[in-house]
Formats: sequence, structure tokens, C-alpha cells
Amino acid sequence: MVGVYPKDEQFWKKVQRWKEKGWIIALHGYTHVFETREGGLNPVNDRSEFAGVPLERQKEKICAGIRILREHGIEPEIFFAPAHTFDENTLKALKEESNIRIISDTIANDVYFENGFYFIPQQSGRVRKLPFKTVTFCYHPNIMSQQLFDETDYFIKTNRSEFVEASYKDYLKTRKINIVDRILKKIYFLKHKNS
Repeated sequence: MVGVYPKDEQFWKKVQRWKEKGWIIALHGYTHVFETREGGLNPVNDRSEFAGVPLERQKEKICAGIRILREHGIEPEIFFAPAHTFDENTLKALKEESNIRIISDTIANDVYFENGFYFIPQQSGRVRKLPFKTVTFCYHPNIMSQQLFDETDYFIKTNRSEFVEASYKDYLKTRKINIVDRILKKIYFLKHKNS
């Protein structure tokens, strides 16, 4: 079946090592199974575990995902939706069923605060210099080539001074989304839709 990977028997041990290193473990949905062909508020893709799903079902998914993480000693503070897609119901479910108030996914120039959530922009699927104040990258290490690992490693080493090493909380801002952010989103999603 496409998209099914072999079970990693060491997965939770790896997660504990990441946690011990100080890495932040985000809630990344519950099943990672796409139930709709919706893009929601962040239509990077036209498939979603959350966007277009009724609120009560989303609340169940959020609770179940958090329960699994807590069973392994992790209290999630950040949400990062599978396929980057979520909707207003996802935000309601997070507010009602969790303490998560940070979404790591959006197109913007910088971190912003809206409707009770901090949104940390995620603009690229590969490392590269971009003309934004805050840039994050999304990788899927389980399907990366060695060449991509090498390119990423080189980029990090040569641009180390531009990476944030402090707590992400130091970078949360109560800045509102502005016209520049809205234009960036519109351009990105128009370009993405036409590609």
C-alpha cells in the first residue's frame, strides 16, 4: 500500500532521545490518514486528515493524538497538521481539547498571533535562503535521499549563525497578520494551485 512504512520498533526510544536533547515534539495529527480532499485554511494540498472533517470527529482525533504522546511522557505544545491542512474546526478542537496554542504551518513573513494562536510560518520543503524574517523548513527524513541529507547538512553548517537555537517561545510574538503576510499567502497559494 502506498504511504505505509515498516514499523520502527525503536521509534519511541528515538523520540525519548529527541526529547532529552531538548527537541520539541509536536502533535502531528492522529492517524495521518486523509479523509477529505480539502485544503482548509492552509491549502498547500487538497487532502487532509482534518480540513472538512466535522468538529466532534476532529476533537476525538486531537484527544487521541495527545493521549498517545502523553502515554510516552510528552506534553505537546505545537500542532503541525498532516499535509499542512487544517480548518477552523481544527482550531476549535485544539482550543477545546488541548493546551496547544501554537500552529507550525502557514505562509507569512514572520510569526503572528491570530484567534488565540501563534502561527509559525513554514514556507519551504527544502533549505534555502528566503527573504522572510522567520523561515522554517519541512522534511520527511524517512523518504529523504542521502544527497538531500548532505545538502541540508551543508546548508545548516554554512548558515549556522542565522538559525535560532534559543527556545521557540522567545520568538512568539503578538504581532497581527498584516497586508504583506496576506499578499504572500495569496501569491503562494495561487502559484501552488497553478503548478
